[in-house]
Amino acid sequence: MSRPGRPPLLRALATVATSLALGACGSTVSIHGTADEAWSDTVVALRAQGVLTAEVERLAADPTRSADRPRIDREAGEIDVPMARSVYYGDAAAFVQVDVDDPAERFERTVRVWIDYPTGLQVVRYGRALDPDETAEFHRAFEAALAKVRAGRPAPAPAESETK
Repeated sequence: MSRPGRPPLLRALATVATSLALGACGSTVSIHGTADEAWSDTVVALRAQGVLTAEVERLAADPTRSADRPRIDREAGEIDVPMARSVYYGDAAAFVQVDVDDPAERFERTVRVWIDYPTGLQVVRYGRALDPDETAEFHRAFEAALAKVRAGRPAPAPAESETK
């Protein structure tokens, strides 16, 4: 489904640029809906997965904290939370990007997830390095949690245009 309001060439260039910029970063999941629906499903799945605990959400909302993480930024569509610690690589972080462009439009939105460390060979952001094995495991767990979220909700009603 195309996004209305954008010329096809601009959409194609934006897709190519995004793919090139993030091509090596993590794994993706598609969620169909508005930005709010995609964000909500992502947050609920991360809670079910145990990544977003009440403590993490409380710390992320605290304006007096000095740490970079946890960070939950709905406007940017980013969730950046601590995951684990490695003696060799330092503090791991789970990073989640939700496509929140054109908030009211309904289309397939990309949710990109990965695990990164402060050191390593595959630098992806802020000098942090992707861990492909942990990212694959995190991606599988996120997809499983998202499937449970989707299974627990009733099927959407057909659109008005589909009933005529």
